[in-house]
Parts: sequence; C-alpha cells; structure tokens
Amino acid sequence: DVQASYPKLDRAILKASLVIHKHSMFFGKKEHVKWVYYSYLMIGQARFYKHEYGIAKQVFQYIVSKYPKEAVKYDAKMWIALIEGIQGDYDDAISNLDGIKNRVSQGLTSKEVYRMIPMVYADVYIKSKNYEAAIPYLKLAIDRNHKKATRARLFFILGQLQQKRDKLKGASKFYAEVLKNNPSYEMDFNARIKMAECYTGGDSKEVYKQLDKMLKDVKNKEYLDQIYYAIAQIDLKQKHVKDAIEHLKKSVETSTSNNKQKAFSALQLAGLYFDKKEYTYAQAYYDSTMMFLPKDYPDYNKLNERKNILTELVTNLLIVQTEDSLQEMAAMSEYERNKYIDNVIDELIYQEKKAKKAELERQENLQFMESNRQGPRSVTNTGKTKWYFYNTASLSAGRIEFVKKWGNRKLEDDWRRKDKQSGMDDMALNTDDEEQDSDLEEGSSKKGGKSDVNDKHSREYYLKNVPLTQAMMDSSNARIEEALFNMGIIYKEKLHNLDEAANSFEKLLDRFPKGNFTPETYYHLYQLYNVQGIRSEANRYKKLLIKEYPESDYAKILNDPNYFEKLAKEANRAKDFYKETYELYLAGNYKNVKLNNTLAKKYYEGENELLAKFEMLNALSVGKTNKDTAAFIAALTVVVNDYPKSEVKTVAEEMIAQLKANSSRQYGESTANNQTDDGGKKTIYVYDPDDVHLFMILADQRNLKIRELTKRVSNHNRKYFGLEKLQVKTLPINENILLISVGNFDNKEKSLKYFKTIRRNTVLYGMIKRVGGNYFVISKSNYRRLYQSKDLTGYREFFDKYYPEGK
Repeated sequence: DVQASYPKLDRAILKASLVIHKHSMFFGKKEHVKWVYYSYLMIGQARFYKHEYGIAKQVFQYIVSKYPKEAVKYDAKMWIALIEGIQGDYDDAISNLDGIKNRVSQGLTSKEVYRMIPMVYADVYIKSKNYEAAIPYLKLAIDRNHKKATRARLFFILGQLQQKRDKLKGASKFYAEVLKNNPSYEMDFNARIKMAECYTGGDSKEVYKQLDKMLKDVKNKEYLDQIYYAIAQIDLKQKHVKDAIEHLKKSVETSTSNNKQKAFSALQLAGLYFDKKEYTYAQAYYDSTMMFLPKDYPDYNKLNERKNILTELVTNLLIVQTEDSLQEMAAMSEYERNKYIDNVIDELIYQEKKAKKAELERQENLQFMESNRQGPRSVTNTGKTKWYFYNTASLSAGRIEFVKKWGNRKLEDDWRRKDKQSGMDDMALNTDDEEQDSDLEEGSSKKGGKSDVNDKHSREYYLKNVPLTQAMMDSSNARIEEALFNMGIIYKEKLHNLDEAANSFEKLLDRFPKGNFTPETYYHLYQLYNVQGIRSEANRYKKLLIKEYPESDYAKILNDPNYFEKLAKEANRAKDFYKETYELYLAGNYKNVKLNNTLAKKYYEGENELLAKFEMLNALSVGKTNKDTAAFIAALTVVVNDYPKSEVKTVAEEMIAQLKANSSRQYGESTANNQTDDGGKKTIYVYDPDDVHLFMILADQRNLKIRELTKRVSNHNRKYFGLEKLQVKTLPINENILLISVGNFDNKEKSLKYFKTIRRNTVLYGMIKRVGGNYFVISKSNYRRLYQSKDLTGYREFFDKYYPEGK
C-alpha cells in the first residue's frame, strides 16, 4: 500500500531538501558537495515511489541540466526512462537507455546504474509486451546482481515470461532456479505453484502428491485457494472437468483475502459452467467474478456484459420456478398447504438453532484457544473473564474468522443482506438471546397465532404471495408468460442458444396458446427453425401466424419483405414533423406548436416517446404564453402522468418542483433545448479534467461529529499529504447541509488520487458515512455552479457519469 509509505517518503524529501538548503556549495558552475546532487536524486526517487511521476520526472530532468558533467546525470536519465516506460512512452525510454548503455560500457556511470539498467530495459519491454526482447536483459540483470533475493525475483519473472509464451518446460526450469536462491516463503510457495501449472502431461502423480503435501502444510493455510486452483489446472489438462470444477469451488471457498485469486477461480468456474450451458451456476460465478475482478482486466466489459445477460436470464428462470411453486401450493387443500408450510417453518427453526449452537461452540473454541495462547497471564486477580468486546486478542481472532467465512465486506449496515430494509426490520424483532430462544421454541405456536406477514416463523409470511384468488392467479400466469417469452429472446438473441430458445418458446405456446406474445412467438419460432434448416416446422409456424394474426406486424413482415422499410419511412416522417414543430417553438409560434401536438396524437398513436416530446413542447408553449404558473404546472403534469416511462418525464418533474419552490430560473428556450433526438437531459455542469479540483464532503451539519470530522480530515492531510499544503474549508449550502472542501488539486487525476486515500482510511471513511455519506471530487468552476444552484442531485448524476472511478 503506497499510502502507508507517504509519511516516511515525505520525511525523506524534507531531510534531502534540508541537506540541499544547508550544505550546497555551487560556484564555478560546479557543485562541490556531492551529497547535494544525490539529495536531489533522493527527492526524485521519493516522488517516484509516491507515484507522483510528473514531479519526479521534473526533478530528474533538473539533475540532468544542472549537473551535466557529473555521473549522477546517468542515474537521473535511467529513472526518467523508468517513468517513460510507466507512462507508455516506450520509444523515448529505450532511446534514453541506449544513450546510458554506451556510458556504462565505458565505466562512466555509478555501480547502481550498472546494476539496474538491464532491469529497467526489461521493465520497459515487459510493459510494451515485447517479452522476447525482455528476456536477455533479465538474464544480464541476474549476472550483475548477486543478492539472492533480487536473483530469485528475476528468475521468477523469467519463468512468468516463458509461461506467457507457452514455453512451459523453460518456465519450469526458471522456477526451479528461484528455489535455489533462498527466496522468501511467499515466493517459494508461488514458484512451486507455478511449477505445477507448467505441468505438460505424462505421469501427474508426482505433481498431485506435491500439491497435496502443500495443502496439508499448516503454513499454507492462507494459500489454499492458490493450491486448489493449481490442482484444477492439472485436472483440466487431463480432461477431468468434473474434478476441476470441484477444486475450483474449493479455491473460491477458501479464498478469504486474495480477491484476485478468488476472481480468477470464479471466472474459470463460470466459463466451465457456461460452456456446459448450465447458466444458473455460470451466472452465480460470473457475479462473484465481477465483485473482485480488477477493472483493468482484459475483456472486463465483455465479461460484465455476459454477467448481466445471465442475470437477466436467471431472473426470469426464477420467476417461472417461484410462480409454479406458488401455484402448486394454491392447488393444495388448506390442510395440505398449512402442513407443507409448517414443515418449512420447523426446518427453518431447526437450522437457526443449529447455526446458533455452532456459533456458540465457535466462540467457546476461540476463547479456549486464546486462553491457551496467553497462558496464566490471561487470568486476572479477580478471577473474572475480560468481556469479549474489550479483549483485543479475541477481537482479532474473531476478525480472522469473520474474513474466513464472509471475505472482505464493505463497512455498512446490514452488510450480510441484499435487502437492506428487511435487515432493519429484522433488527426490531429481538436483541436478547433468551428472548430469541423463546421465539424459536414457540415457532410452531406462531403458525396459528397472530398474523405477521414479515415474520418467517408465521404461516402468513408464506401465504401472502400464494395466488388463492382468480385475480392473483391471473397475475401469476402473466408473470410466467412474460418470463418464458423473455427467456426465449435471451437464449435466441443474446446467448445464441437456438435449441433452448425454441424450447422456451414452445413451452410458452403449450401453456398460453392464445396469449399476449403468441404472434411474436410464432415469428421467432419460424426464424429459429428456418435458420436450423427445419423447413417443415418453420413453414408450420409461418402458416399459423398468417392465418391467426393476419393484421399483426409479424405477419405483414412475412408477406411483405419491404414492410420494415415502410415502417422506417413512417418513423422518419414523424421525426421530421417533430423537428418542424421544434423550429416553430424556437421561432415563438406557440399557437402552431399546440396545434401540431394535437395532430401528432391523431396520426402517431402508440409512438409514446415521440408524443411525450410533443407534449413537452406544448407545455413549454403554455409556459411562454400564460403568466399563470398553475397552468404551466398543469401542462407539465400531463407529460408526467400520460408518459410515465418517457425520457422527458424527469425533466418535467424537475421543472414542476422548481416552479412550486418559486425558483427564479427561466424555463424557456434553454429547457426546450433539452429535447434532443435521444431525449437526453442537459446539465449546468461542465467536464474539465484539467481544471483545479477539490475534494468535497456533504455533511449533515446537525450532526455533532462535524468538528471531529474536519479535525480527522486535517490529520489525514498532515500525515499523508504533508507537502501539499492542503486547506480544509467549510461552507453551509442550506440550513441542513454543510460543504467540507479539501484543496487545491491541480487536476482531476490528483483529486481522485486523494479521493482513493480517503476510502482506504477506514476510520475516516466510516466517520464520513455517519455524518451524511456523500463525498465527491469537483472542479472549482463546478463547485461555484453547485453552490449557486444547490443542485446536489444533478451533480451526483454528473459525478457518476464523468468520474466513474469514484463510484
């Protein structure tokens, strides 16, 4: 964690600056105290390690220009090349290194440059993905470096590069060299894992034996996820897919702190299930993958899209399964239904008791282990046990167990729940252990007792969604019908699984032969069977569609190949008519705008998005021609009520709210300009990443912790940004909300860097959440706009769009 090093690096910068200030003797165009130019070098290196590459580069360039005849300039040039490689300027970096290399051969550079330059060459080539060019420089670096830790690391990198190039035998040899150089335990472990991954076939018993031995070694408890993953790779090479799946599952289950490994194991599991067309399992593991996968991972967006598609599919699958189960319950007699629910409740009570007993045993074991670890010193003179939540050792052990079971969780209320509100409801049930036990014991009495639809121990909780009336049954069937149709579309158009698509559409027709989706289903089945070459079935559905639904768009498409083209022309005519009406509005011809709105409703019935725009222009015309605010609000209300799903509905709602609040804003032409072809809403904020930025917290100023929060922010700044001279200011935006700003930052990038350090400071982050929870970065110009407009919601949307790193 770079942030943890900031205080030491800042101290190094201050000390080096002090050396320069007190001891520099620069005269005759020469520095006579060599420690001065090495102090400059130290400042540049400290800035580099803080990832302040721009400032670091400036320092190194200063050294090159200030001391052109000193060997230190080659050190500086080497560091410049290193930065250029990080910034993607690979040609400049190599050119710079080539110039230094000649001086190395002449013995004109420091020993540090002689030792490091092949490593910098390798780093630049690796970053530019020119792995083949990097390999000889890594070998040269090994020859020039005699520290075993450095050599082990270089051999490891060589192994990785050969593995990337599928030269597994060569990779395995380099990993074996790692083990000969007395590596750290972690590197030793990883080298052995990598050697297993490089298995190329043949007798696998020895490899399995080695990995099984590693599984049993207590020192590898933190690394079980990696071992299981390595075993899965051998399984796959041997075509043992079933075993690979089981080992990958264990890898995911045992991964508690290595989020990257958890992501890779889940991703491979998801891919295996996807290939087997087991989409429910695939969705679950893609979902886990995207929680932990780094956003810079190749094909991240493609994987996220697949996850979203599968989530959509599984959602519809669950709707069908749930509604079918509820309908089965509805078909039971009342006695059978109650008996079934009672069994569910009894099982729930049993599982809750079992879980509680297991938790108590776990706590007792932890306390026993802790007391053994502490020995006699853990017993006080009073004979009393230290309360658990004051016992830091017990808390630490509990933390380890928590992460082991749940992984890293965000610090928030109801962290274990997807439905946060239900979590708040559940908290209201019981807090006393004895009372809770009593509730579990009396669970069966609740079944016939007082109704409570939110209590999982009551029959009413399970009965509330059972379709016992005809209206509820109709709604249930409608949900099943829509879900089956959605599944067919997803299989056909998003997953390209034609068999499953046809299967879903056929099920839909079997259950709802004259349903809401029948004509469209006929058309999709015609297309599916036509593509698969099953002409008889394709023709059958074509005839059914034309015979039963001759006036449907789908029948017309089959009868007239140009039907879509005609529809497109009609749509273009409608758009042209809207543009004409918009021009009339801009010209102030409000009477004809209102007339065209009436004509649009007559000729373009069903085109709701377009009609919503016409209605919006009509409302704006009312606002221009009528001084009565109530009439304007009424016209805008028509947009909101008649077109609730339109894009302009939000604009209309905001205008109504502002009008009701007697806002001084004008709603004429600038608002009308929002009626773009895509219906997008304009914003008062301007995106300028190069503008000076601030970090901003929106806090509830009625909270008594505000003063403590500003103090914490100041302490954070002094500790991690002591050289930046950041200022903390407060400004009330209204009677409830206080703006706390930190600045200034030169640009967006630097403000986001600060933003991320706040997130990593768990104490400060938790305090921000407790006093309001909203925090952003914002440019200075947008800060002024925000304060003037008080448009907090608008800026939240703007921030989410233009600063996705802060989501």
